[in-house]
This record gives sequence, C-alpha cells and structure tokens, in this order.
Amino acid sequence: MAQARFDYRPAPLEHLLPGGLYVLRGPRRVGKSVELKRAIAALLERDIMPRRIIHASVDGWRDADLGGLFTAGREIETRGTSQTRFWFIDEITSVVGDWASRIKWLRDNTAFRDDCVVLTGSSSASLDQATKALAGRRGGAVDSERTLLPMGFGAFCRAIGLDLGLTSAIEWRDLQSPAAMDALMALQPYQTELVNAWETYLIVGGFPQAVDDYLRHGQVQGPLIDALWDVVYGDAIRSVHFSATQTQSLLSMLATGLCSPVNVSRLASELAASRDAVTSRLRDLASAYLAWSCHLSERGAPKLRAQSKVYLVDPLVARLASLRQPVLQAPGLDRLSQQQLGMALARQAETLRPGTYPRSENVMFHRSATRREVDFVSPPPNGVPLESKYTDGPWRREAQTMRTEFRRGVIATRSVLELDDPIWAVPAAMIAVLLEP
Repeated sequence: MAQARFDYRPAPLEHLLPGGLYVLRGPRRVGKSVELKRAIAALLERDIMPRRIIHASVDGWRDADLGGLFTAGREIETRGTSQTRFWFIDEITSVVGDWASRIKWLRDNTAFRDDCVVLTGSSSASLDQATKALAGRRGGAVDSERTLLPMGFGAFCRAIGLDLGLTSAIEWRDLQSPAAMDALMALQPYQTELVNAWETYLIVGGFPQAVDDYLRHGQVQGPLIDALWDVVYGDAIRSVHFSATQTQSLLSMLATGLCSPVNVSRLASELAASRDAVTSRLRDLASAYLAWSCHLSERGAPKLRAQSKVYLVDPLVARLASLRQPVLQAPGLDRLSQQQLGMALARQAETLRPGTYPRSENVMFHRSATRREVDFVSPPPNGVPLESKYTDGPWRREAQTMRTEFRRGVIATRSVLELDDPIWAVPAAMIAVLLEP
C-alpha cells in the first residue's frame, strides 16, 4: 500500500534466482500485488535493465492468452535483450482454463525455461494441481513455494507505534526455554500496552488496508468490509446454488464455533443444504486461504477421519458476517484470541518451512482418553503444548489435562504471567509477539 500510514514489508519474494519459477500464494487483499511491485523495485535497485522485466495482471484471462503474453513480452517488449527476463504474473489462478499446462509447455519448449518467473494466486486447489504439473520445472529455485498471509501481531504492533525492541522469534518448541523466559521478562514492562494492542488486533486484524483504516479512522471502513465480502461470496464460494444468505450464515456459525470441532451434518441442517454442499463450501474457503483446518492429532499426525476445528484466517474474516448483519453474533475476544494464536503458530511454521501452510499439518489439537482437549500441539519436533484460557484470574484448573498428558505447557491468558511451574501462564499477546516479533 503505497499511501499507507505505516511501513509493512513482509518481503516474501526475496532471493529470486534467474531461471527460477516461484509461486506466491495467499488470500486476496493481503498485498501480493504490492509485493510483486516491491520485488520489481528491488531488481531495478540492483541495476537490472527495466526492459528485462515484464509485469502482467491476468485476472480473468483465458489460458490461450498466456502464449500471446509470452510472445509480446519476449519478442516485442524485450526484443534485443540477450539476458534472461523476469516475469511477474499476478493472479494466475483466475485464468480460465488449464493455465498450468500452458506454463508447463512454455517452460518445456521455449526460452521461457531460462527466465525467472513469479506467479501469484489465491486458490490453493488450482495451485496444488499446478505444483504437480510444474514438477521439475522450477529451475533450481530455493523455497519456490511462498505464502503471504495477513500480518502477525508483531508487525501490527510496529504499525501502531508500539516498538518492543525484539529482533528474533522464539520457536514454538522453545516457548519454555531460558531464552523465552528472558524475553518474557523483557516484555513485562510493556504488558498493559501489549494486552491493549492485542485486543485491538483481535478487532482490526492484519489485512494491510484494515490496519490503515484503523490508523486513519479508528475503525475498519465499509469499502474494505464490502471488498472482503466480495472475496468470500464472489470469489471463494464457487457454487451458484449456495446463496448469499447461506454463505453469511455459514461464516457466522464458523465464527461463533471457532474453538470447537465442526459438525458438518449440523451445519447442513441449519443451512438447509446438503452435507456435500457444506463440505464443498468449507473446502472453497480453505482453498481461498480464508479458513484453515486444525486437525485432531493422532501420534503426531492429523487424524483426517475425525472432526476438525475450522479457524478463519483473520479476525476481520471472523467478524465479517456480524459486521454486515449486526443481529448476527460476533465471536468473543476469547475465541478470536485462540484463533490468532493458532494463526501465529501456523505462520511461524510457514516461515520455517515455506510451502507447508496450505497442508494444515503443522498445528493440531490433542484429545485425551477422557476427551479433554489441549488447543494446540505440533508434529515432531514437538512444540510446547498450548492451551488458550483468556482470563485475568485463576487458570490452574485449566492446566490439569496438559499436566496429565504432557507434564509441561503454556496457558495463554489475558493478563496473567506466572512462570514458577512446569505449566506456565503467559498473556496471549506476549506469546504472539514472541512467535512473530
């Protein structure tokens, strides 16, 4: 956002190699197009000739048009340039037809194979299919799958002017390490400001335009709410047989049930839809990076046959139905806090292992033999078990399952900070900023 009142530079397109083919995934409105322009600016700062760079937004194109783009870009716009080109093709997943086969053919049969190509898209289903088609055609690119999600809490703090001085993240597995304890002690003087900032973040969310709206107007404005609704209903929900009213109700029910496993049959009954239709619509939301599944852990792996929890990608998406229709119940801060802790864990896992976020296998929940749950656990190497209990008061009773099952862990409170037990109590805001400073 060139005119934003804050500087937010997630830099998902660093270290592009000539000949590499990269895919930048993420929901619409998250800033992928801005990052393309920043990557182009970085090339120009390296004295890459402008004539070697081709940028095109292909939203709504047909797959046959991609061949014409290559011809125009290589033979007309950059004619006479012997060096490799840099192609930035925005919203490739909106192209009608089999765009992946077109890209594959160009990489196999033309000089396009020698160029650096960056594709952005907002549909994981389309990109997953393309990943298979483009196997072996990445040109030696390192971490060729990149994901851009709404900003984390540390970036939000910097945007609103809260500078905490943290320089490096604490990994999930190290949340109870001496380094984590030292970092928590360093954050303690900021505790009140952090709690206030966290609760603002749980309302505003991390879409860059939402943060800019907050800084300019004190709240998210109507045009962004309408734009996000268009993303949900006009872009993500793909069935003409699923009405706007059903879509809004589905969002509302997901938002108010954030912390519980989703019963698809019950949703179908409430929405007067078939079970298959609801399953497909949940898949649509996940494919558009608007929702993600938190699976039950079974010996460190997702138990796919069990009911999963469905979290939304951002507080603003979780609040979207109630913002459009105030009679609908908005999710409470306790549920939003749990959602955003899960997102912080998922974003950190994506940072450490790029390209893994869409598979929803990094963050799971645990259920004991007595059917008591721990909100967040990870596959090996095991992260510290994490339970969300958004409270200013007693918390130890909530730690009993964690104590019995794991003998250690962290309870994410609202404001309680106690580190004198194998089970720590730490404000959710502090955990979030440790994971994503």
